[in-house]
Amino acid sequence: MNMKRIISIFVWIVTSGTASAISSEQETQLSGDALTRQLLARVNIIEARDRSQQHQIDALKLELANQKQEMTRMRRQIIEKDLQVSKLTQICSQKVTNKPDYHQNSVSNSSKLSRIHQENRIRRAGDGVHVAFTAGLSHSILHAGEHQNIVFDHVETNVGNAYNPHHGVFLAPVTGTYLFYTSVMAESNREIWCQIVVNGVKKVTAYARGTDARFDQGSQAVIVHLQKGDDVAVQNYLADDGIFSNPDIWTSFSGLLLYQG
Repeated sequence: MNMKRIISIFVWIVTSGTASAISSEQETQLSGDALTRQLLARVNIIEARDRSQQHQIDALKLELANQKQEMTRMRRQIIEKDLQVSKLTQICSQKVTNKPDYHQNSVSNSSKLSRIHQENRIRRAGDGVHVAFTAGLSHSILHAGEHQNIVFDHVETNVGNAYNPHHGVFLAPVTGTYLFYTSVMAESNREIWCQIVVNGVKKVTAYARGTDARFDQGSQAVIVHLQKGDDVAVQNYLADDGIFSNPDIWTSFSGLLLYQG
């Protein structure tokens, strides 16, 4: 084989190898471009889905806020109805108790004076509205919910019937300045944060922490000016707190009207 033939074969081999390398590089570049386009398309799909989900979340948050407002409004209506029923029951009871005795023919002068004196004393006391209550928790709450009203079910005193033991809410019967006090006991090896709230707004916080297999008690008091119809309650602050009590009443809620107006 002559030299010219050998050179021709060598040139062909080099040229073929170079063409193959260029072709492979082009194929790799084309394959990478296609993968990039697929990834970008997937990213766009995911972003569009996230935006849609965010819109749904925002809509659900708005609906939840509206439902909370509606529940608050309905709760106030229920409390007001319960208060009206309690007042009507009290009025009916007083009418039956104070029913005059028409069969009595005569009353001595001393009895008349005593009755007039008593009526004057009652009239003076009735010039203002008297409101005071104390209610206790008769059982433990091992897993209290976040911002859950503590329903103090054992009523010791409820002058004016403004405290509702079914909802754990005090509804101000008149505008005035009130004093409220709460004492809460934490379960053994548990913590609690409880707040006195007015219309759902925190005023003060009581804290207790039971350590070393012991219980702990915290208390708080507040003086606030309320408008007629304002509601006051004691709420648990964090989810899953443990509140201890039993029929001996270790956890309680009290309030009274200091003065009206």
